Amino acid sequence: MARQERRGDWPVAPTDLPAVILAAGRGTRLGPLSAECPKALVALAGKPLILHVLEGLAQTGIRRAIVVTGYRHQQLEAVLARLLSASETEIIPVFNANYERGNGDSLLAAKPFVTDHFLLTMADHLVNPEIYRRAVQASGSALCVDSQPSLHAQLADATRVWVERGFVRRIGKDLREWNGVDTGVFSLAPTIFVALEALHEHPTVSLTEGVSTMIAAGEHLQALDISGLCWSDVDTADDLLETERLLAKEGNAER
Repeated sequence: MARQERRGDWPVAPTDLPAVILAAGRGTRLGPLSAECPKALVALAGKPLILHVLEGLAQTGIRRAIVVTGYRHQQLEAVLARLLSASETEIIPVFNANYERGNGDSLLAAKPFVTDHFLLTMADHLVNPEIYRRAVQASGSALCVDSQPSLHAQLADATRVWVERGFVRRIGKDLREWNGVDTGVFSLAPTIFVALEALHEHPTVSLTEGVSTMIAAGEHLQALDISGLCWSDVDTADDLLETERLLAKEGNAER
């Protein structure tokens, strides 16, 4: 969550790896802040959550972003259209009419636009761009994991992971034994879509279930330890305030 670098401060090598951003959520736990807009448009430090994510990806060299929309999608798509006109990043909005079936179903909506490895992130996760860079540089499927989480916004509704010998072996919110937290930033192969489609008869389809299915099928998921780098998962108004304080602290430290 470092300050946004000006163009020319340091070279950014473009990458062919596309990013998928899940931005379909309603954000009910934010209360009145998301009553009139999708969660991705809730303001943080003076700009929408989705803009923080897109700027971080641009710093990583990402030049193509598939944004999966859902709740109040017209509002979000209108903002994305304005951003596209002033951005070097190609922004492709994809509407998932079944967004209430879960974030796994939303990821499936991006399948027609992905043919190889891709970076996956969430519109409500604010991360230091270095976390994106580490995912982009992964040699195979990987998850950025924090083995030393400390913030309320990292732990309150955390998806936990069990890591052994550098690989994620188990993942879920209810793990009793865990040694890391899912940051929401992945490098994934299209095999994730096979895993998600195998769950199509479930009333809801979560990304965590899809990843668990993929691991059970024998696919390795590297654990990229990003401990010490700033990130936050914004679910509640308190998370929003904590993240704004963190951004301000980071900005002051870098001046």
